[in-house]
Amino acid sequence: MTEGDERWERLFDELARREDPAWDEFEVADLVRAERVGIALVERLVGALGRQVTVRTVTGATLTGRLSALADAWLVLEGPVADHLVIVAGVAAVGPLGAPRPGSRAIPIGVALRRIADHGAPVMLDCHTEVRGRLRAVGADHVEVQSENGQVLAVTTAALVSIRCAPGTLGDG
Repeated sequence: MTEGDERWERLFDELARREDPAWDEFEVADLVRAERVGIALVERLVGALGRQVTVRTVTGATLTGRLSALADAWLVLEGPVADHLVIVAGVAAVGPLGAPRPGSRAIPIGVALRRIADHGAPVMLDCHTEVRGRLRAVGADHVEVQSENGQVLAVTTAALVSIRCAPGTLGDG
């Protein structure tokens, strides 16, 4: 068999594999897996908007509430006792998820933090330690928290996992 004949043989073998139903199932399954690789967590959460979800944070907290707002970097859970602004990078696990859909927005975390600060209600920040007080100001990479005794602490936004605030503070995100 010549080299040209071998190339034709390989081509016919390849075409035969493509006609094989088992090959088609394999190829479809592989394409589905490849497509799923490109789906971000927030795209799965878009399908859960308006529904009850439970978030487990990297600090071990379990937060449950109605997923009322979602951006690329944060989400809002509304509950009867408290609202929670949760940083997506601080989510260890979340569920139940909805079907993947595009729809999250690239709203900076500062927008949500300023909303909390404007409200003026007491908050509890989970930043791998607990900080309680009122958000006084929002900077480019930190928030200022004034404690009950008047002390002001700067907390970096990179350290934030979640913020617990009064119900209705975050509204519709």
